[in-house]
Order: sequence, then structure tokens, then C-alpha cells
Amino acid sequence: MPESAPLRITRDVCLILSMVCGADVQHTLKLDLHEVLSNFYLISKCSDEDLKTIAVYACTLLLRLQKISRHVTVRNVKKLFIVSLMFACNMLSDLELPFSVWPAFSRCLDESSTVREMCVWYLKSIHWNLHVRSDLYNSMLSLVSLQPEAEPLTTPRIIDSTNN
Repeated sequence: MPESAPLRITRDVCLILSMVCGADVQHTLKLDLHEVLSNFYLISKCSDEDLKTIAVYACTLLLRLQKISRHVTVRNVKKLFIVSLMFACNMLSDLELPFSVWPAFSRCLDESSTVREMCVWYLKSIHWNLHVRSDLYNSMLSLVSLQPEAEPLTTPRIIDSTNN
């Protein structure tokens, strides 16, 4: 029986994240990342190729972030990968992150940093290395910056990519 797309992609993502962190994260992150990618794959009903594209783009964001800031560590790489995955879905023109996927992602996030704080820091860190138009970047930044702290993680504001 062939491996599922999420399992194959998880293995590749773990190898890339190990390179980004400079430490082996295969054993510590494999189950969590497989759960995240599997949930996304099942809920979004995306194709194997779409899942691969999203994962590659998310890893690329982390590689760029590490190149300019050196802030990606073993402790925060899972959270940053999840945030990268969310941004990758919304930045790719033909894909949107389905609302129903957010609870599965938010369960995997550590409570020590809010999603809002992490998104603001992340967007500011990667802004100049993203090939994103300034108006889209400013729109994303204002949405996450204005999100009330009390708003639950399962009801994020989703960016409408049709208003490019």
C-alpha cells in the first residue's frame, strides 16, 4: 500500500526544518506535523500536488526568515511552520485556508505566544523577502494587528484574496 501524501510530505518537511534549525527535529515534530498536514489535507480536500505546493512554500518562507533573522529555533519551529502554512495558503492565488482547518492548527500552537503576536512578528520579519505587493502585506499586517486579544484562536479573520 503506497504512503499517503501527508506522510510523504511530512518526512520531507521534517528534513527541511532540521536544516533550518540546525538540529534534528524529525523525532520531535514528525507526529505533530503529520497531524497538521493530514487535517489540512482531509478538511480542505486539496490535491496531493496542492498540499505539496503549500508545504514547499511554507518551508521557503521559513528558510527566508532564518536567512535574515536567525530566529527559527527548535523551540518555535513548529509554531512558525503552522503560521507559514496559513500564510502560504492565503498568498497562493488559487488556494484559501478553509475556516474549518483553523481549530486543528490552533490546537497545535503553544499558548506562550498568541497567534496575533506571532503573526505580527513574522510578517514584519519576512516582509522584504516576500514577493507580495505592499497593499496585500499591509492588509495582512493590519488584520492581525487589530485582532482583539480576547478573540478565540478558532475564529481568525481570513484575508479575502479576491481583493488583490
